[in-house]
Amino acid sequence: MDSTKDPLVVPRKFENLGLDQRECLDKIEDLVRKHRVEFERPPRPNAKLLVLDADCTLTCDDGKPRPYLQIMLSRVTEKYDIILWSHERDHLSSRLNSLNVFGSRYNIICYLNKKIKIEVNSNKYGTLCVKPLDFIWKNFPYDHRNTIMFDDKWQSYALNRQFGISTNRKDRSSNSENCELEAVANYLDIIAKLDDLSILHHNDWKDNLDRKSPQGIPFLPP
Repeated sequence: MDSTKDPLVVPRKFENLGLDQRECLDKIEDLVRKHRVEFERPPRPNAKLLVLDADCTLTCDDGKPRPYLQIMLSRVTEKYDIILWSHERDHLSSRLNSLNVFGSRYNIICYLNKKIKIEVNSNKYGTLCVKPLDFIWKNFPYDHRNTIMFDDKWQSYALNRQFGISTNRKDRSSNSENCELEAVANYLDIIAKLDDLSILHHNDWKDNLDRKSPQGIPFLPP
């Protein structure tokens, strides 16, 4: 099997995906023209933004909530507004209810679905289904300095790879003794102190977390 076509093969950090940038920009502009955003609650001044996938990011493979889910969401709510970006809006509502995840508790300001995704062509990885952060940045008071995405598919943030945290697919069992979401919560808490999130490459979030200083701010990569 050609590894470049394997969806589980994550590209190297600075690898050129071979995307047509003009095509990508045109598709994002088309999204902005065609779709209006409905807010569940207003963005908070000075809050950063966490863009979350739902299934396979918040849930285990058996559909149960991942260990530490509620605690992670509670910890990040103080400093982050949350946008949930999943495949189906109706399916998402029932899924969140089953997980006991409610927007008012965790300041979920908006829900986005597959209509706000675009398909882009990579000459290395084929067709990618992407969640473009630029759509959010054109509709919300957020930008590259205060946005982070947590998703189980690297393809979702292919246009904004610096800002993507990928979940470990091996840690999605409800019986897992590892607790990746606790580490993610620790990382999000630390970087919330930064004025500009773009000074770090968040694909390296585990390394960044290991390099944090005694003051709680990660050392910058050399």
